[in-house]
Amino acid sequence: MEKIEMNTQANASTKTRRLVATAILAALVVVLQLASSFIKIGSLNLAFVLLPIVIGTVLYGVRTGAVLGFFFGLITFINCVFNLDPGGYILFSANPFYTAIICFTKAILAGVIPGLIYEPFRRKGTEKASAIGSVLASISAPIVNTATFCILTLVWFRDILLEWSAGYELYYYILFVLAGINFLVEFAINVVCSPVIIRLIKSRRAIHIED
Repeated sequence: MEKIEMNTQANASTKTRRLVATAILAALVVVLQLASSFIKIGSLNLAFVLLPIVIGTVLYGVRTGAVLGFFFGLITFINCVFNLDPGGYILFSANPFYTAIICFTKAILAGVIPGLIYEPFRRKGTEKASAIGSVLASISAPIVNTATFCILTLVWFRDILLEWSAGYELYYYILFVLAGINFLVEFAINVVCSPVIIRLIKSRRAIHIED
């Protein structure tokens, strides 16, 4: 009986920690995505928003990744509505419904797919497997985010993309201009930073458990 009570308390404590961590990470997602609309280096956005999403989905599972992705999509859509993202505002003006689908789909998938990729590595239970899974999850997030955006925009807003391409071959424009340097920066930040942060958090957890 005592053991059951202890397990129940441990489960409740784990759920509480997960909820608190999810709330903190969601707040980070909101702040970072809003900041990227106002603070730029030349034409580059600050591409840090995927960091808390990858960290959340790796440490706390796919559902947490989906929740964080939802907040990412929500702020992205708000930026489109209020012209904080000029390109997004053009898409919103043309078709608000499709713009909303693009914003939420790309963002939620960027939270879910890295978690699904990481899961089989987590089950192996080794430090090496966890490290490999973290790297692969970090790689997948910016690819999924950018690829989903490009594909859905091409499907629903092809005419606008043709106008934007201004003489470029359309697919060249999508790959090297629309995605372009922002994707590379986002990719580099996630691949370098996410696995390191995840490893540090896990190490701290292990030390706490030993204490």
